[in-house]
Amino acid sequence: MGSFLIVFMWSAIHPYDPFTWVLEVLPAVFAVILLGLTVRTFPLTPLVYGVIGVHAMILLVGGHNGILSL
Repeated sequence: MGSFLIVFMWSAIHPYDPFTWVLEVLPAVFAVILLGLTVRTFPLTPLVYGVIGVHAMILLVGGHNGILSL
């Protein structure tokens, strides 16, 4: 959770395109909130929480950078 918040704060500072940032970050934020609310009634394995967390952080980085140049 701490890593997610750190990446979220970094991602929110001067994103490439604010509208794209909201569209990229909103599903990740909803997922983290939903998982936090259902952790006791519908627990998942630590591996699943880790994979979801990594994916959410990838969405945060993608929302911050906009178009990735290869």
